[in-house]
Amino acid sequence: MDHTDASTAATAAAANPAEPITLPATFKVTPKHTLTLRRDGSYTLATPVKCPPTATTPCPEAGGEGAWLMDIDTRAVKLFGMYGEDWTVAQTWTLPRGNLDARVLRGCTLKAHAGDRSDEFPLPKTATTWERVQAPKA
Repeated sequence: MDHTDASTAATAAAANPAEPITLPATFKVTPKHTLTLRRDGSYTLATPVKCPPTATTPCPEAGGEGAWLMDIDTRAVKLFGMYGEDWTVAQTWTLPRGNLDARVLRGCTLKAHAGDRSDEFPLPKTATTWERVQAPKA
């Protein structure tokens, strides 16, 4: 599935009125990484890391953007990222049971990943606790 297909599918899934998670959702996933999942099927990963201005290769350490999908039956969140023309990564995270709008989601696990350094990007495999930066509105 390419980025466009993933974004289209995520947009359709996010438009479901019975959504399992209030969107947009912003989580602090490590002390230096903040992940925002948007209703349109896109995500942004923000970090305080700055890449040198002379960098000639992609610099995923500085965060980035991509597409995401969620399979509520398996509680899987799939992240798709592109870093430059030839570097594509995909990750599948399993979220814990319980309320997905909880303030803290503990026990998130990286179940599958594909692509060079895909256990590091978009999220490092150590990002097992996702803490909401802003609580969902009632």
